[in-house]
Amino acid sequence: MSAPPVRRRHVLFFGGFDPKGAAWYHGLYRRHAAQQAVVNGMQIDVGPRRRDAAGRQGWEVQATSASGESCSTVIEVAAWDEVVRRYWPRSSLGVMREMLLGYGLMLRHAPREVIKVWRVLPQRIFALFYPLLFFMTGFGLTALLAFLVLLGLEPLAGLWPARAASAAVAAGGVMAVLRLERRLDTSLLARIYAFVSRCAVIGVPEIDRMVDANAARLRELQQDPDIDEVLVVGFSVGSILATHALGRMLAGEQPMPQKGPALALITLGNCIPLFGLFPQVAEYREGLARIGASDRLTWVDVSSPSDWGSFPLIDPLVFCDVPLATRGRGAPRLTSPRFHTLFAEDDYRRMLPDKHTMHMLYLMSTQKAGKYDYFAITAGTVRLEQRYAKGR
Repeated sequence: MSAPPVRRRHVLFFGGFDPKGAAWYHGLYRRHAAQQAVVNGMQIDVGPRRRDAAGRQGWEVQATSASGESCSTVIEVAAWDEVVRRYWPRSSLGVMREMLLGYGLMLRHAPREVIKVWRVLPQRIFALFYPLLFFMTGFGLTALLAFLVLLGLEPLAGLWPARAASAAVAAGGVMAVLRLERRLDTSLLARIYAFVSRCAVIGVPEIDRMVDANAARLRELQQDPDIDEVLVVGFSVGSILATHALGRMLAGEQPMPQKGPALALITLGNCIPLFGLFPQVAEYREGLARIGASDRLTWVDVSSPSDWGSFPLIDPLVFCDVPLATRGRGAPRLTSPRFHTLFAEDDYRRMLPDKHTMHMLYLMSTQKAGKYDYFAITAGTVRLEQRYAKGR
């Protein structure tokens, strides 16, 4: 039997590692919902962003499908942008310092896990070390060019003019590397790797408090009889936080109601192995095991092979060596959004080189209708479990 349509949904959204907060995500949702409505035939009305008495930020969405069925959705942002800003280096020197810290922690504490990524996903090992390779290559070539200038000019112009010319070449090279880095947005990956490594090995108390607060929030939402579906959305690094909060919620002493709302989790562009492979995060893997063995929720993982920032079509439970005696409904169903089918061929080809855009596509409108539709998933009347009933 098909599940009854969703009339009321509550979305708890975990965004990526980005200093942008709820206001930015609200603006993005409002703009692209209007564009997607032209594609999927829905009428989607996005309300203003509000802050409730507890300080939680979100907005309401009233949506009507092409067949006339309506759904009311509250999208609540599990805000952590203040934490991001605290660990977001603002200078190039700060970025490189954090990058070296992150790679140092990764190679010191999880070398076997890095080798596992290389063996299972060789195409991702380049993405993993891309920021380090970029800076090493850029600064290495700059140093070599400055040395060659010094070596060539000293016999002709003397020591000090040669040194001045060499220093000028070095300064220009460094500026060119930093300018190119800003254009390619290499530092975003470096920041992410550094922060995730710091969380795994050193620990970030603010993240633990945030995860506990959202686990309690999920328990609270599960007690609301007027909600048909509680949908947890974990985007990018937010996939780690979403699964962390769900794992802790399932470990709570308060039992989940037998007739509560349907509980669903969708991870978009997940990077769970970045955190889950560290030996130090055993408690996190225990939470993943609780999710995977549970029959009280549905987990769908949507990841694209064209997205450099994710681990696509790889079961995070298997990849992170999560012990699981039996796989329940909570074990992830893996699927690709098939972005290449949702855009005109020429437009998609132009987007491909832009790593940031390809990573953000999960939250954006498309040019063609398809199974993956972020706005139908979060605001439509079909439950996540029903929409992906035949997921891989």
